[in-house]
Amino acid sequence: MLFFVCAMACHAAQGWADDTPMRYRVDYVQESHLRSNGAVLHFVSLDLEWPSWINADRPPVLLHHISSLLFGKPTLRLQEGMTAFLDSLGQEVNTVPDDTALSKVYHTLELRLVAYSPMRYISFRVIAANRNAQDAFPASPTHHIFTYDLVNNKILGMKDLLKRGCFPDNAYYFPFMYALRQHTPKDSWVDEVFEYLDFPDEACLMYDGLVCDMGFYRDEDRTSHTLSFLPYLTVCQFYNKKVERLLDTKAPEMPIPPDPKRVGRGELEADTLAVYDVVDQEPVFGDETHSLKAFMASNLQYPELEDLLQLSGKTVMQFVVERDGSVSNVSVVATATSGFDRESVRVVKMMPQWKPGTVNGQPVRTKVTLPVIWKKVSE
Repeated sequence: MLFFVCAMACHAAQGWADDTPMRYRVDYVQESHLRSNGAVLHFVSLDLEWPSWINADRPPVLLHHISSLLFGKPTLRLQEGMTAFLDSLGQEVNTVPDDTALSKVYHTLELRLVAYSPMRYISFRVIAANRNAQDAFPASPTHHIFTYDLVNNKILGMKDLLKRGCFPDNAYYFPFMYALRQHTPKDSWVDEVFEYLDFPDEACLMYDGLVCDMGFYRDEDRTSHTLSFLPYLTVCQFYNKKVERLLDTKAPEMPIPPDPKRVGRGELEADTLAVYDVVDQEPVFGDETHSLKAFMASNLQYPELEDLLQLSGKTVMQFVVERDGSVSNVSVVATATSGFDRESVRVVKMMPQWKPGTVNGQPVRTKVTLPVIWKKVSE
């Protein structure tokens, strides 16, 4: 089997800003920071898939939960949480000082979209780890997987997903654990410890099946978590009635957000940070040897899980072509799957410089929309 990826023609997007309601938008942020606080240097790595808009709303319960896990403080907006967290680590510096007496601390914050079922649920994986330079492993890594119920506006934990009988010392415990073992990745660590492995503390929904966190472990050169996936037909017998009702929910029509304020043709803003949706000359993909479609198709790789499940779909991205032609502010505004979306974003961030859009002959920041269709085809 070969895969066919169609990167359709991009075009200037309708008006967009952080406060403009959208049906769906996940922002993909990858940043590195160096912070100095007295005798301590903080190296910060951020790799976040932040749900800025879900169902034309910023769900406070969901965003407060995510930001508290990542930044230790509830907030609705990513920039607020990031800024407060970074400020707590000291001043931003550009280079590493030569002072060997300085202590070094490494911070890793990751947020991964696991699955999204429109108007029903959305699931995430959060990793937050701090490590001193002399330590081989993070002192106390935080790892969470969870589902947010979009119908009832609540975070779902393990006890909210499974029948009471699935927990230890109950009738469904051994059938559930047997199913879990059958679907756990086979490696020596699992084989050695499964006999005394505790019941999973956390789980989340994915494609209506269940992802379970089998625990944290360390060996000589890595720290990791083992995750097991139980397909729907395997795990549905263990779901409680609330989850059954959630999965049976027929997604209602998604609300249509109000029309955003547009920055129109010929309206050259004094603010050089303004993002335009209508320009005199639209941005042009900058690779003279390849078309945009050819560039995307030659660099995209079919995600492993989506390949295994024979999934297809359409990811719609938005990004800004800067005044110098670089690409920034990459977001997904219509999702296919988390794997398709993540791979699409990865390749967009690889793009060479574009020829920027112009207004009155001047280069301006321009918002661009790019749909990518994923589909398996036979040789």
